[in-house]
Amino acid sequence: MSHPQVPHPAELRREVQGKVAAANDFLATHLAVIFGIAWTIWVFFTVPIVAYFLPQGVQNHIFFFSSGWIQLFALPLMVYVSNKIQKSSDAQSDAFHQALTHIATVEDLNRQLITEMQELLTENTNLTRAVKEVLDNTGNVDCDTKKIEP
Repeated sequence: MSHPQVPHPAELRREVQGKVAAANDFLATHLAVIFGIAWTIWVFFTVPIVAYFLPQGVQNHIFFFSSGWIQLFALPLMVYVSNKIQKSSDAQSDAFHQALTHIATVEDLNRQLITEMQELLTENTNLTRAVKEVLDNTGNVDCDTKKIEP
């Protein structure tokens, strides 16, 4: 369901995003899915523990990759994805704001129309009463039967 006055949050995100940013978002999203699933947590937890039982040269390489390389790669990736999620949330908030503004504007217009209709109805009722009084006072028309008397 769409409405021309209410943009979808995805449309708002696309407006500010170029091709490079779209490629970065695609890559970061898929890498975040890989690093954000539960098995990677267990791998990063168990590999350093297992490394204590391996030879010193292997330990050095494992500790280097598990502490330095992963932190230098994964932490900025998670920050980037967090920023992306925040942008998505901001776009959704903007769309909600625009939708609520549109709804409030329509409600104000409806309230104004209802007021005008009530005024017209009151005016019509007063005119109908006035016409009925004039016709009743002239004696030429019976307002209840709507027939003209000779």
